[in-house]
Amino acid sequence: MIPKHQRHNYERTNELLNDLDCLMIAMNELQDLAGNRDDMRLHNAAYAMRYMAMEKFLEVEKSRQAEWVGLGGKSPELTDAETAAARGEEASIT
Repeated sequence: MIPKHQRHNYERTNELLNDLDCLMIAMNELQDLAGNRDDMRLHNAAYAMRYMAMEKFLEVEKSRQAEWVGLGGKSPELTDAETAAARGEEASIT
């Protein structure tokens, strides 16, 4: 049986990757639409979505670090509380 904290860490990363996938699809569609029009709102929205995607990438990387720590690894990227949560030593902080 997979320990609960490891399953939680995996599911969190999977959820973030799904969010990022949806965001990238929407961003591509918006860029296609903006490319055919001279509407600054569409171009600004595409720019904002790129920023959101970069933020989501950072969340995914942190979640991947939590997965690693939950398997027994170490990461200087996580706080003590995040490390404890990733190892299942206390309640999750997400």
